[in-house]
Parts: sequence; C-alpha cells; structure tokens
Amino acid sequence: MANQCKLTVFFDQQFYRGVFERQSEQGYQVARVTFGTQPPSPILLMQFINRSWPRLRWATTETADDSLEYHHRIKQRQRQARRELNRQGSSQRATKLLKLTHQHNLVLKKQRRQQQRQQHATIVRSKRLAKRQAKRRGH
Repeated sequence: MANQCKLTVFFDQQFYRGVFERQSEQGYQVARVTFGTQPPSPILLMQFINRSWPRLRWATTETADDSLEYHHRIKQRQRQARRELNRQGSSQRATKLLKLTHQHNLVLKKQRRQQQRQQHATIVRSKRLAKRQAKRRGH
C-alpha cells in the first residue's frame, strides 16, 4: 500500500500555519501546526519534520472509503501540482476533518468539566453534612 503525505503552509490571520495530510492504510489523517509569525524556511521545515513527526497529533476519519488519488501520467501530476500551488490554505477535506475533531474535543471537555463540577459539589456537600453532624454531637 502506498503512503502519500503533503504539507501545506499558509498565512492565517497573524501566524503561519502548516497542515500535514497523510493517506495510508489507516485512512486519511490530518495534523495542524503553528509555525509562528515569520515564514518558515525549507531548512526549518525539514528540521521540524525530522524532530516532531512522531509527536504530531493526527486527526483520523472514521470511514474506510478513502482512496489515494495517484496520477500515473506526468502531465496529470504536473497539472495537479500547479493547482495545489495556486490554492490558498488547506484542502476542504482537511479543514472539515480538523473542525470535526475540534467539535468532538469541545464535547469531551464539557463532559469532563461537568464531572469535575459534580465531584466538587459532592465533596462540599459531604463536608457540610460532617460539620452539621459535629454540631449535633451534644458534648
């Protein structure tokens, strides 16, 4: 099975961001990285890829119907590369996947926050009951 990886670097509001897209046996995966306010040089990009590739947090699709779009002819590959260079920002597919992952993380965060709030409420309630019981001791 062929693996295909792509890095798109673009300027988003005030920072340079990179979107790594990877298509492999596991399916389509996306990771987003912020490089900073200065445009990253090719040397910096290669150093980042060599050092931080294993630590990237990949967002994965649930479906298995993703297929590689590989053009066997040279002219087709050249046209595809030209289209990629003219396009601004990341692909729609990557943006959609990153947005879904962000929404899922927000739901998880909300659930965690609710659990913490309930645990805190039970602790406060048990302390209050213990204090009330201590007052009623009668000594």
